Amino acid sequence: MIMEKISLKKLDRKDFEVLANASKNYAEVLDHLIQVQNTAQQHIHFNIIQLFQYDVYKKVTSRSFGSKSKVSMELHTAFLLHDALQFYCSSTTDDYERSRGTSLIYKLHPMLPSVSDEGEKSVLSQIYVEED
Repeated sequence: MIMEKISLKKLDRKDFEVLANASKNYAEVLDHLIQVQNTAQQHIHFNIIQLFQYDVYKKVTSRSFGSKSKVSMELHTAFLLHDALQFYCSSTTDDYERSRGTSLIYKLHPMLPSVSDEGEKSVLSQIYVEED
């Protein structure tokens, strides 16, 4: 079975900044959860989002970065990025960043397969249940 990559295309530097901010925010939350709860799922998600952060950094700092670039990722990274963007959009106070993040969510969401555990796939979706 060949795994296809998911690509977000026609991204400008501001989109990459939002991706970097969202993934950094998500990594910080996961790091906190690891310190408090320390589950294997949190460690795996933390590692995947760190790898994505590195990919974004490499893309932005490369000489070939164009005005409209793309970022490709595997399915598991796309699911985490979707969660990271949703969490970032709900927690940022910057309207412009929220708008750009929402736009990225709208680009990414149709590329993800429909799954039966939609609300349960996120580590962050479990935060609110466990804090009650």
